[in-house]
Amino acid sequence: MTTHSGLPITWTAANSKSVPFGTTEASDAISPSAGTIAATLQLRAKNDGAPQAGDTVTCKIRFTTGDTDGAGGDEFDTFEHAMLAVELDTSLEDPAERTIQIPWPWKGAIVSARNNSAGRNITVSGIVYELKS
Repeated sequence: MTTHSGLPITWTAANSKSVPFGTTEASDAISPSAGTIAATLQLRAKNDGAPQAGDTVTCKIRFTTGDTDGAGGDEFDTFEHAMLAVELDTSLEDPAERTIQIPWPWKGAIVSARNNSAGRNITVSGIVYELKS
């Protein structure tokens, strides 16, 4: 028998994060629940102002499989080398949303969002939907 559940992505314990223009913000680390065999990720971006061309958010998944350098604690992929999840364009749709399949398996992950806008903050949020055996 399989079951499903949602795992909210939090940003310093909040359900969403207003990302200032020209900056990158990282979510709290997430870990899959016991028994998870597959997962999808849904991300949402909502422009905090009037959307204009170029108001995009680049979202990446920064995975960890553990302590790669043996120094204690998990290391996560760096932003520039992390897996591209989606680029959400709020000038085309506001809010912009997309769901993707997450590669499996993984120990933990951080979702990072880079606001590419020249002058508007964009609020991001998301959820991981888990399939469990």
